[in-house]
Amino acid sequence: MWVERLYKVGYHLEIPTLVIAGDLFDFDNVSRHGSDIQSTDLNKTLEIGGQVVRYLHQVFETIVVLPGNHDRRLMKKLDRDLSWANVLRMAVGNMDGIVSVEQDYLCFDDQDGRTQWIGGHPSFFSSRPTVGLQQVALLRQAGILGSHNHIQGMSKVNDKFWVIDPGCMCDRTITPYIQRGAGLSRFQDWSNGFLVIDDNLPQLFADGLTRWSDFE
Repeated sequence: MWVERLYKVGYHLEIPTLVIAGDLFDFDNVSRHGSDIQSTDLNKTLEIGGQVVRYLHQVFETIVVLPGNHDRRLMKKLDRDLSWANVLRMAVGNMDGIVSVEQDYLCFDDQDGRTQWIGGHPSFFSSRPTVGLQQVALLRQAGILGSHNHIQGMSKVNDKFWVIDPGCMCDRTITPYIQRGAGLSRFQDWSNGFLVIDDNLPQLFADGLTRWSDFE
């Protein structure tokens, strides 16, 4: 559902570039979670991830993909020198218009080369939404888009820098370790959404904030 919503918003607003800021893949099959938890076959994980990117590429001219901690599960399991670009290539195939970024974050500069936003998936972004991001905003003097927590939040630092966690786009109803928590773990706070930045103005798309019928 959320991939389709992103597709429709991108189409109606004619957005040229999409940034997937980590966790395109889950790779739960090789995670530290116990084997008693239902997981998805590695081949199926790669196939579906590739399908998602190719589907969105029909609307977004350029797709930039950063690795998240879930994406890195495969590289860690192999304990070998495997680049994120090659993992992505295995799933997507033709990389025309697809840009891989090995770092955990990406800087978005204005025409004068000044960094306006920093977005990504570093693990040092606190597990508490927006709080850790505020510290980074003050340090780097830029707006921060943090996608590691998967918990929506927005705040403004010194009345100058926005710090935003857009949430996630997974299906929480079929995420095993969320369901096993039975409502008592921090994973229950995960929320769905995505973010659009147009002319340096951020807009969060989420249930309760967006009238989805406008994009049908």
